[in-house]
Amino acid sequence: MFPKSYKVYKSNCEFGETNETDTLNILKKLYNLDIHQSKEKYCNFDFYSDDMIIELKSRRISSFTYKNTMIGMKKVNLMLENPKRSYLLFKYTDKVLGLELTKTNIKLFEQHAVNYFIPVELLIPLDDLFSEYNNIYEDFHISENENQKKENQKKEIENN
Repeated sequence: MFPKSYKVYKSNCEFGETNETDTLNILKKLYNLDIHQSKEKYCNFDFYSDDMIIELKSRRISSFTYKNTMIGMKKVNLMLENPKRSYLLFKYTDKVLGLELTKTNIKLFEQHAVNYFIPVELLIPLDDLFSEYNNIYEDFHISENENQKKENQKKEIENN
């Protein structure tokens, strides 16, 4: 029988892995990002491409539970040292928020011991964060609207 702490650890790993897979699918499908999931379990970043790195932090709380969210300073510093664009994503129970990490906006984070506390109000929705990659998402909504128009026209014809 495994100790309770191992069960909690395993549960947390499964939670993180599931959220990584779900978020990767969202980023690829809705934003047409050519990104890949890091293959190693203990890698520096969760996702990467030729021009960006992304770290995902999965939370078991809603986005309005606390005014700050925490991330390790070591992780942030590694991202800032990387020449690629760096994004931090936080997957809450109610939505996914994030920010592009820069040497400028890091000045807005609070430092405590080995962690940064990021004000949740600085985090933005994925649509805004990845708007420059948003072509497929917009096309999806356009096609949905066109389909709805066609359905409405068909109903009008049937009713007349």
